[in-house]
Amino acid sequence: MSPPSRRTQPKIRKTKRRDPRKRRSRKKKKDYGGISKVVQVDDALFNIIKVRECSRSEIVKRVWRYVRRHNLQDPTDGRFFCPDHKLSQVMGEVGERQNGFKMNKFIKEHIITPQPAFTFD
Repeated sequence: MSPPSRRTQPKIRKTKRRDPRKRRSRKKKKDYGGISKVVQVDDALFNIIKVRECSRSEIVKRVWRYVRRHNLQDPTDGRFFCPDHKLSQVMGEVGERQNGFKMNKFIKEHIITPQPAFTFD
């Protein structure tokens, strides 16, 4: 009798086992900065977005939501809008056509960045 061929023999897979004495390194949570950093807003911007603290990207989203709900967006070119009385306290004059991509220029004046905690060394 001839020995069985390799095709008929079951394959044995070798798996690497993790050493139980070694701990997996845990990733540290990142501090968010820049556009993701949570900031406070002043009263004029609060009247529009209805939130005291949120990120800059969330502020822009909420301002666009306000523009669309109050039908302030230019129907021919969606990049532009005309502020109403409430929105004009934050950006531009009432009825003056504003470019939506320049919204951050106006919003930054109404953002209060939290001051770092002062420590004695």
